[in-house]
Amino acid sequence: MEYRQIQMFIAAAERLNLSQAAQAIGITQPGLSKSLHKLEMQLGVRLFMRRGRGIELTEAGRALLSHGRMVEAQLADARAALAGIASGVLGHARVGAGPAWISRHLPGAIAAIVAAHPNLRFTVEAGYAERLISRLRQGELDIVIGALPQNRADPDLRFERLT
Repeated sequence: MEYRQIQMFIAAAERLNLSQAAQAIGITQPGLSKSLHKLEMQLGVRLFMRRGRGIELTEAGRALLSHGRMVEAQLADARAALAGIASGVLGHARVGAGPAWISRHLPGAIAAIVAAHPNLRFTVEAGYAERLISRLRQGELDIVIGALPQNRADPDLRFERLT
């Protein structure tokens, strides 16, 4: 079962008319009928019963409609979350901070960011640079703010002096 088939099924199930559903999703009525028949064959159940000039959902059709709507809602939520992450207004940052940063600069910086973007979340872990950089390498932290290490010739990391 493909997402496009679910979209076609939902269009037909909500309108109970294949011509109207086909027009709404921009395909021909025979194309929609063929896709719905293929979906029924894949699932091994009848989803619709023909009734005069319209259709009626079977019990299996009502079940698929319920689940199809949940799939659409989940995909809409995923799109919104990804758009929020891409734009920087939603997300979770895992920050490692050295002792001086944890008490002096970081609280104000995080407070300012959260004030501007209330859906951002931070997890802050205190420690010394060597251990925090190790956790960064393991993917357990997103950024480390602390004393610059002696060996900054590491090709995998970018170091930047902040103060």
